[in-house]
Amino acid sequence: METIPHVLILALASQMACQTWKAVASSIRQRRVDFAPLFSFGGFPSGHAAFTSAVTVGSGLHAGFDSAVFAVSLVFTIIILHDAVRVRSALQHLGESYNADRADRDLPALPVLHGHTVGEIIAGIAVGSLVAALGGLVL
Repeated sequence: METIPHVLILALASQMACQTWKAVASSIRQRRVDFAPLFSFGGFPSGHAAFTSAVTVGSGLHAGFDSAVFAVSLVFTIIILHDAVRVRSALQHLGESYNADRADRDLPALPVLHGHTVGEIIAGIAVGSLVAALGGLVL
């Protein structure tokens, strides 16, 4: 048995790549070092999409694309990405509306959970799939 499954290493690497990209892009935009995106949700590319895609592609490469583990990974990836686009996006709009109402009453704003756009999800899928494919050659 492997000490740490290779698929998990690839998933974590793809997540870190996305979060690092967000931090670098934010630092360039703000012209100062910004570590906040390393630990935040939302943004381009989607770390959720990269993580789950790396697990799915890595599982397919390791166990076969006709295996049960690939099928389970694919189902959970679809559920998580649907949630990231639809559910969290709806929550984001609801939170923004709620905060606008609070601002009208001079009340402080509450934190808002950010969803992803379809483009952010597609970019995350590309990152996760690429990391898994390249990592599968190395590991």
